[in-house]
Amino acid sequence: MKKILISRKKNPNEAISNVARRGFLLLGAQVAFVVFATSRLGYLQILKSEKMSLLSDNNRISRRTLLATRGRILDRFGFPLAANKEDYELYLIPELTKDIRSTLSEINSIVSIGEIKKDEILKLASKQKRFIPILVKSNLSWEEFSLLNANFPNIPGIHPTLGQKRSYPFGESFSHLVGYISNPNTTEVQNNSSLKLPGNKIGRRGLEKVFDAKLRGKLGLAQIEVNALGREVKVISQEDSTQGLDLLTTLDSGTQKFVYNKLKGHQGAAVVLDIRNGGIICSVSTPSFDPNQFIDGMSQSKWANLLSDPKVSLLNRAVAGEYPPGSIIKILVALSALEHNVINPKLKVYCPGHYDYADRKFYCWKKTGHGYVNLHRAIKESCDTYFYNLSLKLGIEKMANTLKDFGLGSQITDFFVDERSGIVPNKKWKKEKFGKKWVHGETLISAIGQGYMLTTPLQLANVIAQIANNGKEIKPKILISQLKDSRGPSQVLASQRSVNFVKNALFSSTNEPGGTSYSSRLSISEKMAGKTGTAQVRVIDKIERKIGVLKNKELPWKDRDHGLFVAFAPYHAPRFAISVIIEHGGSGSGVPARIARDTMEYLLKNKKFKDEEFEEYA
Repeated sequence: MKKILISRKKNPNEAISNVARRGFLLLGAQVAFVVFATSRLGYLQILKSEKMSLLSDNNRISRRTLLATRGRILDRFGFPLAANKEDYELYLIPELTKDIRSTLSEINSIVSIGEIKKDEILKLASKQKRFIPILVKSNLSWEEFSLLNANFPNIPGIHPTLGQKRSYPFGESFSHLVGYISNPNTTEVQNNSSLKLPGNKIGRRGLEKVFDAKLRGKLGLAQIEVNALGREVKVISQEDSTQGLDLLTTLDSGTQKFVYNKLKGHQGAAVVLDIRNGGIICSVSTPSFDPNQFIDGMSQSKWANLLSDPKVSLLNRAVAGEYPPGSIIKILVALSALEHNVINPKLKVYCPGHYDYADRKFYCWKKTGHGYVNLHRAIKESCDTYFYNLSLKLGIEKMANTLKDFGLGSQITDFFVDERSGIVPNKKWKKEKFGKKWVHGETLISAIGQGYMLTTPLQLANVIAQIANNGKEIKPKILISQLKDSRGPSQVLASQRSVNFVKNALFSSTNEPGGTSYSSRLSISEKMAGKTGTAQVRVIDKIERKIGVLKNKELPWKDRDHGLFVAFAPYHAPRFAISVIIEHGGSGSGVPARIARDTMEYLLKNKKFKDEEFEEYA
């Protein structure tokens, strides 16, 4: 019977001897490993060996494919969002062992692998070619790794190696953006033979998926002379692998973490854009998940729980969450009316708390009404009645065209694979969708961001960024290498005169008494301009209005309104644009506006951004 070098418990009289033996064993194993590791190719993994030709009685040639180191994903200042760390691993090469089941039992006497894992390995070995290695266990301790190397000659077919493991240092805060990697499925392996290589994982979700091919790099190939035990003797020839590309993103890990902590505990999202070039500084979605859970494989039960999570943690709400924009849409409705010259902005409209049209009453959020208001005050105080009146003068088609010009109703990036388009309704859309004609009442509610209209937090952040950019188009970007595209002339979406009027009203909304976000103005010298929004989740009927409707916080959580807020700062030299949504969070002037305020102050006080120059990223 083969002798297994493994430390075992002794009786008390042998304590000293045991310590000595154990120390000697580990010291010997360490020495053996150093010799062993230096003789190997860095992070060498085995894919295939063609039929081995005999060099001598004991030596053979093995062709080995070399796994490329996966590229890192970095934030704009070089901090890793997805990195690689060393990992002690054990592989089994079926063709080098006579009896896999017996070999697994011997391995289990040194390193616990469990019966379930044994069965998985046996099943896999029966399906694939015998020269393809099988991962037995990763995350080995140094002691386990040393013992396996010490027993290498006694257990044919085992291959302890120093590999690499993906790591996500920021965990949940970046999960939707960065994504994660995992083992390829059968179909993916059939379509790409290189994925047969043990340890060659594939990107799932986020940037890991979008840029997977660039991150994986190029495989290498080596001819290795090995002895009868499979141990390397010398390298005959070698074509090195090419490391995957590092991705330098526009993201800032500090801002992302800050905003994530503000949103934690809520269901919602927040997006911050760099107005100068469209770079996404942060994109947060909560609740989230830990991408590190996927590295070593997630159990079926955990995956099932994640899929069935009622809070939908896997959903990237920042780009795939679709919400009525509420009063935020008034920014573009006002701009559209100015551009089409359908109103005199100084003309006042009387708001008694509702607007009568046909046989219906369309209510303003302020029950007592706003009195006589012009366009500036209507934006500042978010008067629904004014915009009901305005919508009929403007019409749904002109309104919809302006909304589309500013990026609503379509995907605005090509790097978010799960990005949704939202909905900008008009007569044609309704006819195609429902086979029915458009009615004027639908125009009224569209003007306050209700009805069929849906937007994403990313779209709303881009809308306010383009307003801050003097009405010039901005295309969101995620890589520093993309920023050079922003240097050319931008398409003008609206006149300077109209944009300035709207910007001034947004300033008043945040910085003057009576404005809907006045309570969330900045406490520093720089000023922020913003707009609140409340998206109604359930329709309040006539009876409820007569008897008195419960306050939002008194309703069941699922029936409460969504709260939204958009803003840009500094007002006189715009740099940052933000959108925040809190599902069922009530008014946008509450939690969303406070999160935006705190985030803006964080950004404006951050010396890293003050010292940053655009040219260094071009």
